Amino acid sequence: MADGTRFTYHKIRKILRGIRLGLSLADAAALVGISEPRVIAFRDNQTRFRDLIGWAEAQAVADRLAIVPAAWWLERRRNEEFGRRTADDAAIGQTRPDSPYATWKAAQSENGARRHEGARA
Repeated sequence: MADGTRFTYHKIRKILRGIRLGLSLADAAALVGISEPRVIAFRDNQTRFRDLIGWAEAQAVADRLAIVPAAWWLERRRNEEFGRRTADDAAIGQTRPDSPYATWKAAQSENGARRHEGARA
């Protein structure tokens, strides 16, 4: 076995880290310079490595699921900054007319207009 294809502790950690970040097994193998078939053969012969790959894949899923609620919360609580926009809105820098911010802004404009009319009378 050539030195570049040995499964060292550091290479195994790097493969697992890559999988946890969402890389495929092929990409994680390429990251450390080992071919995918060699990594698959190693995985098939090493129960502990196989278990660790399963753990890393499960962690990748759990990490991504943790992001979804945060994005949902931000989209609703800070709609102006994080709300979904159409391509037209983004192009002209406008918010959606049905967004909470747009509704609040319209109400503020109406209240301000009423105050100014009352001051003139």
